[in-house]
Amino acid sequence: MRTGFREHILAGALLFITILALLPIPVGVELLLAGALFIAGGVMPDLDSSSSKLRRFARILALAAVISALFFAYPLLSGGCSAVAGSACVYMPLALAFLAVGVVYVLDSLVPKHRGVMHSFSAALVYGAGVFLLTLYIGVGSSFILGAWAFGGYLSHILVDFIGDAIPFK
Repeated sequence: MRTGFREHILAGALLFITILALLPIPVGVELLLAGALFIAGGVMPDLDSSSSKLRRFARILALAAVISALFFAYPLLSGGCSAVAGSACVYMPLALAFLAVGVVYVLDSLVPKHRGVMHSFSAALVYGAGVFLLTLYIGVGSSFILGAWAFGGYLSHILVDFIGDAIPFK
């Protein structure tokens, strides 16, 4: 059975609720963060799939980030360009647009094949550790607990894929 975005979101939400029934419940903002990080972890491994919704969103986000950075750096770039190239700087906006698209293309080409390293226990550990360090740095909630929820959500994706592969029907 092929597993997709819907199956991962649904399975992640159901698994989160099930685990909440078995473990001590985080309170307040920490509960919302734990749920969001668990469900985000449940779809995160599919960043390596060229057709995933998350990958499409990441492409748009990367393009927006590069365009924003170039927009804010434009006055500095424009002044430097005028000093060096003079009237040829009229083409700079076009060159910067190509640069933005090129950055997204390069980032896209760095993503490994589907169900490769992104679908591994090691990647789940990296995601959980990253959440732990980020929440520790920001000072939001119990960093270890939030990192553990993120790690569990990432593992839920791998589990859903494993079960989906074992079921012989569509």
